[in-house]
Amino acid sequence: MYIVGELGGMGLIRNAVEQGRQAADAIARAGRRAKADQLDAVVIGAGPAGISCALALLAHQRSVLVVDQEKYGGTIAHYPRAKVVMTGSFDLPGFGRVRRKTMSKEQLLELWHEVRDRTGLSVREGVRVEALRREPQGWLVEAEGFRQQALHVVLALGRRGAPRKLGVPGEELAKVSYRLLEPEPFAGQHVLVVGGGNAAADCARPAGSTRCTARRPRPGARAGPAAWSSRQSRPFWWHRRQKLRAVM
Repeated sequence: MYIVGELGGMGLIRNAVEQGRQAADAIARAGRRAKADQLDAVVIGAGPAGISCALALLAHQRSVLVVDQEKYGGTIAHYPRAKVVMTGSFDLPGFGRVRRKTMSKEQLLELWHEVRDRTGLSVREGVRVEALRREPQGWLVEAEGFRQQALHVVLALGRRGAPRKLGVPGEELAKVSYRLLEPEPFAGQHVLVVGGGNAAADCARPAGSTRCTARRPRPGARAGPAAWSSRQSRPFWWHRRQKLRAVM
């Protein structure tokens, strides 16, 4: 079993793509081949790391299926509209080098669909894996209405599928959201964004009247709640040339 991408600490798209390729290379080096009723690998998660891993496995002439509990494209599909998701170029196994100075959410999703169409990548959407069972000759992947045996399993899950909640009264109300796709429904309303990182700033930027809050750091912590102005987050926001003020 292999863990790649955001779940393994590789949040940046280029890094996730590279880690997915490395996992596929390791599977190929192992030299094992699937039996007639097996796949060489099931990749759980159809984001950048999972797509890259599956493409590299195809390049190694291995049988592979990508499954995702939601839609092909992974977490990126849930980013706000027109969000710039990456800068620079990267290589996709079996597809070639992608040369873009910057790429928005929509452009990257369009690229993923082009990759799928051109390579014939096998993807099943709406498969929420409920169990992984070790077997003498590999793994059994189980979900509702889905069972698949495979020699290898690659976890490319990401972390947004199970958002961290506050554990406070009222968070189950319909007015509480854990993602922002379109800002229009919140226009002209008073909005509280909980968090002090880039994701919180993405939500706060399009809204009119917004108050942002975050936990205060523990003594000795390196990053404070207003992390938007920190040197770490500056490259991510440099193209926007827009300052945001965090109100505690």
